[in-house]
Amino acid sequence: IAAAMLSGRTSIADFLSLVRRLGTEREPDPDVWSAALEPLRLMDRALLDADWPLLQDFVRGVLQPLAADLGWTPAPSEPERTATLRARVLTALGTLGADLDVQSQASARLTRYFADASTLSADLISPLVRVVGFASGEKDYRLLQDRFLHAETPQDEVRFLDAMAAPANPRLLARTLELCLTAEVKVHDAANVI
Repeated sequence: IAAAMLSGRTSIADFLSLVRRLGTEREPDPDVWSAALEPLRLMDRALLDADWPLLQDFVRGVLQPLAADLGWTPAPSEPERTATLRARVLTALGTLGADLDVQSQASARLTRYFADASTLSADLISPLVRVVGFASGEKDYRLLQDRFLHAETPQDEVRFLDAMAAPANPRLLARTLELCLTAEVKVHDAANVI
């Protein structure tokens, strides 16, 4: 139905009704959620600033109950797909949903992770970095920038640079774009950010 909505063959209302139903039924498949969330991300880009709260409220209403069921900590021997679902749901809540609790938890958990890597499930590192990047104020932005500039692995370098390209704050995003024009950022990475 998402493809039908994007092509204009079904209404946005029908698509949103389907997404709401996925949340009500606690759809467990992370791939189904990816298909449902991508059109919402496109809507987020197309909406006027004044309409963002409507989308954010919708996303929170749909995903908060599922996030509460999943929790932040993996259960012993939980399926890998559950960990993937948790990551996608928390990322969407913290970015598309602008959920302040998820953003606060992400920042606190990421800070603990930087002090002790054993405190965070590997499946949540990139999602939390993404949420912190989106919600970042000056302090979190500087932390991500420092992590990017002193990354120990190419994966971390890309992870932190991508997070710096995600802030909702236009001033911080402009700083990331300026950074992309320096020698600190590899040309192909800069192209991806831009």
